Amino acid sequence: MEKLRENDFDRPVGVSGLMRAKDDEEFIALSIDSCIEALDELIIVYQRSHDKTELIIREKALQYPNKIRYFLYPHEVLSHRLDDSTFEWVQQQPPNSDILLSSYYNFAVEKAKFKYGIKIDADQIYFKDKLKHICDLYRSKVKESISISETLAFYILYLWSTLSSIFPLLAKISQPCKKLIYLYNRYVEKSCRNAKKTMNFIGINLLEIKGASYVPLGRYEDDLFPPLNGVYDHLLFKFSESTFFSPCAYKSPQQKYGNCVIERFNLDSKLFKYRYFVSPNLLQGGFLWFHMAPSKSSHIKDKCIEYDNRKEELKNISCSKSLFNCFTDPQFRRHIFWYKCFVKTFFMSQNLASELRDIKNILGAKEQRVKRNN
Repeated sequence: MEKLRENDFDRPVGVSGLMRAKDDEEFIALSIDSCIEALDELIIVYQRSHDKTELIIREKALQYPNKIRYFLYPHEVLSHRLDDSTFEWVQQQPPNSDILLSSYYNFAVEKAKFKYGIKIDADQIYFKDKLKHICDLYRSKVKESISISETLAFYILYLWSTLSSIFPLLAKISQPCKKLIYLYNRYVEKSCRNAKKTMNFIGINLLEIKGASYVPLGRYEDDLFPPLNGVYDHLLFKFSESTFFSPCAYKSPQQKYGNCVIERFNLDSKLFKYRYFVSPNLLQGGFLWFHMAPSKSSHIKDKCIEYDNRKEELKNISCSKSLFNCFTDPQFRRHIFWYKCFVKTFFMSQNLASELRDIKNILGAKEQRVKRNN
């Protein structure tokens, strides 16, 4: 990626969604519909697919001509499940090589026109109202005063969450009161509105089996999905010289990765300096989407039986000990307090029930269309 100049960031206020797509026909239309109203533009960079992904992108661009711009990334990307020799060869490529996943991501970054950006995945269905509310905070020119109690609540929970990451037992035995969480959320919203700090979001993996909705309790190592998606992987950020991706190579125990050369966001070095410590400049936005990858027909067909004892029905999740126990897993050790905190409070709210109901209606309509077409 050619280094961007300072004046490249003198852009109109707005939020650019950055989506990469390949073989995503099952949920990409639903993903676009769920986020498009909140965004000022959606940049879709796609690779050649074996399904109808490209056709759906073109149809959606006609449906939203003032919002969607799409581009073909014509290069083959070598990133996941690489054999040993290919893994070594890819690591030897220059950092701007077209075959790297980071270059593919940077290609999307270069197309953005607005001041702020957010990563959008083609198999995530977003909570429309919440996403729009968050984007409106970044577009707002209004300043709000932050009270002492709101500031104290933020730093109390920030300290508590950090300690919970180091001492998981603390996360099991402690829960913040609703008043503290309310004040914390007020601080986050006002800080976002006033200073436009970077905000992090997470998603909920959604497992649809025979019309019932579940959260999976698996592990990637077993080729099963865990409860959460996109942990520290989806930020809403301001474009700058620090917002680009670099190649990152490692050998993963996860079957879907294996030997891989993926991407590392340069902004992470400022926000995640130590293993258990995350910068207070990174605001926690909580849950923002349902991740539909567990519900893809190919995955369910192969793994349905294995999920029998590794799932929790969504309606019972607010009091689910088995879900909370998942957060002591090493993959969730960093900032696990926040996952417990947001799960406990968010799943009790009526907002989630409304979001789930909307998605089930969408999925039901999609299923009926498929039956009619067949």
